[in-house]
Amino acid sequence: MGLYSLPEESTTKLERAQIVYDRAVDALNDAQRAVSSKGNAVSVAREMLEEAKREAAATIPVDRSARQLSGGGAVTEDHREIKPESGQQKGYVVLTPTERAKGFVRPYRDAYRHLKCGKITTMSRDIAETYARDPEFYSGAFCTTCRGLSPRRRERRIHLVRDGRARRPEGWHMSGEQAFLIGCGTLHRIVGERGVTPPCPEAKFKRGGRG
Repeated sequence: MGLYSLPEESTTKLERAQIVYDRAVDALNDAQRAVSSKGNAVSVAREMLEEAKREAAATIPVDRSARQLSGGGAVTEDHREIKPESGQQKGYVVLTPTERAKGFVRPYRDAYRHLKCGKITTMSRDIAETYARDPEFYSGAFCTTCRGLSPRRRERRIHLVRDGRARRPEGWHMSGEQAFLIGCGTLHRIVGERGVTPPCPEAKFKRGGRG
């Protein structure tokens, strides 16, 4: 029965209008459910693609000699000098655009939350891309609130986020209890009493973590 095809017993204008309206609402709801279903399928496919890209990027060795300063320009001898007004370095080293274009081995994140103070520090795009390309490139993370460096080699004290908000890494549709690993900064699913999946060499974690 078409949208405007009405039963013969519908004799009044009000009845006919109500039937047409109800059918239109039903058709809209059906269309929205179909779009939602396709949207979910696209999201899953996108996550699979991003994961495949990260795996492919991981097979390409990082050339750490391909360096420049954040914002452009050659690395200078005085780039490590500390600016007293902010506590930050005069300049920060990043991988070159060509090196970063080889692919990211971790999801792109443009900010991190310092777990000690709970505040967020944002990163420039070239620094964030450098970290995504080579997670071991930097030895620590600077907190603009505490004005101090949090070393990566000790227990992790930062929580990577995206667009200023906590986000799950791409490729995860989580249900049930989760664990945010303090050591690696990644969401994992809790398995058993103290295990996690995917496996992680840094087993310290806290319940109810966010990603």
